[in-house]
Amino acid sequence: MGRRGVYMSKEGRIIKIAGPLVVAQGIPRARMFDVVRVGKERLIGEILEIRGDNASIQVYEETGGLKPGEPVESTYQPLSVELAPGILGNIYDGIQRPLDLIMAMKGDFISRGIELPAIDREKEWDFKPTVKEGEKVTAGDILGVVQETEIVEHRILVPFGIEGKIKKIREGKVKVEDTIAVIRTPEGKEKEISMLQRWPVRKMRPYKKQLNPEEPLITGQRVIDTFFPIAKGGTACIPGPFGSGKCVSGRTPILMGDGGILTIRALFQFAKRKGKQIKGEKFEEIYDISEWHNPSLISLNSEKFEVCKPITAYKGFTDSIVCIYTRTGKKVEITPIHQLFTLNDGKLEEKKAEEIKPGNYLATPRHIDLNLPLYTLPLLDILADSNLYSCDPEVNMIARKYLKSLTKEGKVEKKTRQYLRKDRNVPFNLLTCIKEEFSVSLIPKKVCSFHGKKITLPQKVTPEFSEFLAYVMADGNLKRSGYSIRFYNASPEVLDRFCKLAQDLFGIAPRVYPHPRGGRAFIAQIDCKAVFELLRGLGIPYIQKAKNAHIPECVLKSSDECIASFLWEYIVCDGSIDKEGSRVEITSASRKLIEELSLCLPRLGIISSIGKRKADGTFRLWINSSQQLENLLNMVKIKGAKKELLAQAIKKVKGRWSSIDAFPIPSFFRQFLKGPGILSYLKDKGIHAESCAYNQKKIGTHTLLRIVNTLRQNFSIPPEVEKLSNLIQEVFFDEVKKIERVFQKTEVYDLEVPRMANFVGGHGPILLHNTVVQHQLSKWVDADIIVFAACGERGNEVADVLREFPKLKDPKTGKPLMERTVLIANTSNMPVAAREASIYTGITLAEYYRDMGYDVALMADSTSRWAEALREMSGRLEEMPGEEGYPAYLPSRLAEFYERAGRIICLGRDERKASLSAIGAVSPPGGDLSEPVTQATLRVVRVFWALVAELAYQRHFPAIHWLRSYSLYLDNLKGYFTREVAADWMDLRTRAMALLQKEDELKETVRLVGLDALSNQDRVAMETARSLREDFLQQFAFHPIDTYASIKKQYLMLKMVLNYYDECITALKKGASLKDLTSLPVREDIAKAKYISDKEVEKEMEKINQKLKAEVNELITKTGGTV
Repeated sequence: MGRRGVYMSKEGRIIKIAGPLVVAQGIPRARMFDVVRVGKERLIGEILEIRGDNASIQVYEETGGLKPGEPVESTYQPLSVELAPGILGNIYDGIQRPLDLIMAMKGDFISRGIELPAIDREKEWDFKPTVKEGEKVTAGDILGVVQETEIVEHRILVPFGIEGKIKKIREGKVKVEDTIAVIRTPEGKEKEISMLQRWPVRKMRPYKKQLNPEEPLITGQRVIDTFFPIAKGGTACIPGPFGSGKCVSGRTPILMGDGGILTIRALFQFAKRKGKQIKGEKFEEIYDISEWHNPSLISLNSEKFEVCKPITAYKGFTDSIVCIYTRTGKKVEITPIHQLFTLNDGKLEEKKAEEIKPGNYLATPRHIDLNLPLYTLPLLDILADSNLYSCDPEVNMIARKYLKSLTKEGKVEKKTRQYLRKDRNVPFNLLTCIKEEFSVSLIPKKVCSFHGKKITLPQKVTPEFSEFLAYVMADGNLKRSGYSIRFYNASPEVLDRFCKLAQDLFGIAPRVYPHPRGGRAFIAQIDCKAVFELLRGLGIPYIQKAKNAHIPECVLKSSDECIASFLWEYIVCDGSIDKEGSRVEITSASRKLIEELSLCLPRLGIISSIGKRKADGTFRLWINSSQQLENLLNMVKIKGAKKELLAQAIKKVKGRWSSIDAFPIPSFFRQFLKGPGILSYLKDKGIHAESCAYNQKKIGTHTLLRIVNTLRQNFSIPPEVEKLSNLIQEVFFDEVKKIERVFQKTEVYDLEVPRMANFVGGHGPILLHNTVVQHQLSKWVDADIIVFAACGERGNEVADVLREFPKLKDPKTGKPLMERTVLIANTSNMPVAAREASIYTGITLAEYYRDMGYDVALMADSTSRWAEALREMSGRLEEMPGEEGYPAYLPSRLAEFYERAGRIICLGRDERKASLSAIGAVSPPGGDLSEPVTQATLRVVRVFWALVAELAYQRHFPAIHWLRSYSLYLDNLKGYFTREVAADWMDLRTRAMALLQKEDELKETVRLVGLDALSNQDRVAMETARSLREDFLQQFAFHPIDTYASIKKQYLMLKMVLNYYDECITALKKGASLKDLTSLPVREDIAKAKYISDKEVEKEMEKINQKLKAEVNELITKTGGTV
């Protein structure tokens, strides 16, 4: 009871909902930044503002479906994280909910209001105390340790605010909530300590003393460590990279889930119109299409192809494209770092395009089961502008009722009132108008032109209608004069079939007459405007039909029987069967038709091959092997001479298998065949598999399946063999024959497919991967613990992190990198408010491990998305906006975040030194570094790595510009480099930067007056600067040696390049030729020095320097100078 006996409620009530902002009234004892539970589903929120009795709440989950009046309950606790063993290796969302547990319980999407502990309460840890009973301890002292992972020792600290003597200490197996120690405080109170502690995310964890940053955070990246180093405990900013995604070229056809085929560029244009823009910059565009219902793709889910929905569409640029050609004629154009699925010893493996070589096997679809129904023709859309009329009395009667309503409202012209009469047919344009106004589709069964004959229109795409369309596409044409359809053929059987189809489908009997030019050909002609308009509306070309032929979209979106009927009748008209019956071939002048056939044939379980373009400009597609031809024959229900011919030919070649459908024999399958009794059992069954077990290199799909199915009755099949046999029934492995690399600026596109991360596309179907970023800093940075906070980034970038990190090996220990990593995943399609918490969650976890005495690196990607969340909530709170709508307190919030980094002495008696380095990515729109978030960040951080799009296009990685970047830690680190590396380290760096600056200045001169205007000394300076850029700064992230350069190697490489400059200047003064100096053989050795291993670097560098000296001296001697 409250004052005056009035009952005080424990809950408040919602009075307003505005996106992620909820306003509640009457929350008792409400406090700023308290966590509350909102609504009946108990969504997690945080109080941001209190005005009188009203509290404004930032809700971290989707608020759709919330209603005013629902309860709001306060927890009276600030937003906190749980700290205990079990954090490392975990993947959390922005408010520390474990995503792997959520997926196991609820599936791929986070259920609203779900409550799960961040730390496993049931797992037991082996606790080893480091203090004894009776020992005095203070806050920050280490009570004991547990081995959290194989490479990280978790140190349990005395919580902040507690000191005293150890009364009791435990040892052995304990859970995180168990009491491990009892501390008697000076006041005489006993405090029970467990391993599980909590800390508010917005509050900085305390330390004893802050130290100056005097030691570099080595990354192994030469441009960073040598030119723009960051200190341990330092802060750095890096703008998000533009155009460096893993994508495919815009003309790549994509097989859609509804059977249709679109280029990825066209799909992106649809996304641009229908989707929600996430990012719109000069070099990069991203659209969220998760709420767009239409698009679906085909993806491989483990061992079966399924229909799935993309959630984002991406467009960027690249300077280099890899073209991969396979044995069956398939082709795909992708960026060098785009991954494809390859076969490696019987298992699927992701491999980057630039790593693929001839002889590798790519995963391509063998069988795709879409199970589509007959496609319903959208006749109102097709014939809307056709000047045709409905002759269906029932449809006309209903249409007149709607027309009367439109006439009363004045929405139709006066002349349309004539169609209210019962003796008048209603035109299609009025039926379309009715559909738009009343959402009613009136489809007439019969139609006619103004003076034309009544005909029947097909309502659905049936196998018979698909046959008719194949005839017209193969050997027919449309004549606009007279609105006629003509079909040319010399076979009476085919002509009769065409006439029968016209009669059955439209009620029209074509007239047949000899071809005017003589010969055996006849013409079957249909003169009907309605049929003409229908075929034209379905995409049958009437101009240059041979080059523009394609499979009509309505056939692609219909059942497999319709696809088979279209394909067979096209073969009847434009196909051929070879004399031996081992191959069916289709020839066409249309590349599009051939590609569409190859993309839709996997729906029939048929493997096809595409031939090169012939001299006459035609393209070929063929189906070979008796099994593939038999599949085709079984799908076709139509009888005819050609079908009988094919059936007889198949009998002759029965059992003959194409070498195309074979792949390298996996080692585990050989081992299985060598098992006791297996080869003899197979021999008794008539299968001779000895060569497969011992010396044969490849095995056919049919042979492997036959062996496995035979053995399954009496032998246990190993799981890997079972998995392979299931996989090859769905996937065909196509051998790579040729690879080309094209260097040109190209638009590239990508689609994000959640969970499966692949889709079917290409010039000929290939399984395409979709991912985006490599995280070199996280892998190589000289830190004990890595915290990676993905804040509002694209889902496929975060998915790439989640996929790649578990695979990465820690270069220090050889163990998985995840054993010293924590991932905070908050994607762009998650609620915007959750982005705001993810940065604080990440840095609080980082501070916790720092307090143990570790060097911790926090990667926050990106703080721009975090700032957008601040702007969103500030706008909804109706606060006074600052520049570009961001809140006025944005700079102070950013400063508070980066101020939590630093090198410190931790609390506790042992004076532990530790550091927390914060590296924040920003994503400035259009690369505009003057925008508020970037500028506020640059005022706080002391290192700026300027990623430049032009360098990314040139495939210069890391794409950090040497003249636009800076580091303010150079003076602090000078002593370290002088002491630990070399006394002349800073001098060499200064000279190298001066040469790069001079090159930039000289380029302006060259642009104005030409290269010949430069002195020889200046030209040597430009050559040396080029060597610095290409041989030193450029680093190949995927090369096993060049991916990381030790600080000693960096020094030796830099000194070697500058030695070349010094020797050349000396030689010029003694009369040596500039041309000879720039073409010294040793320059190739200098360029390859980056690939020398650390073990041999000193010896090999000395050899290169000696060779340089010798070659320069030889030049001087030749010119008569004195060495």
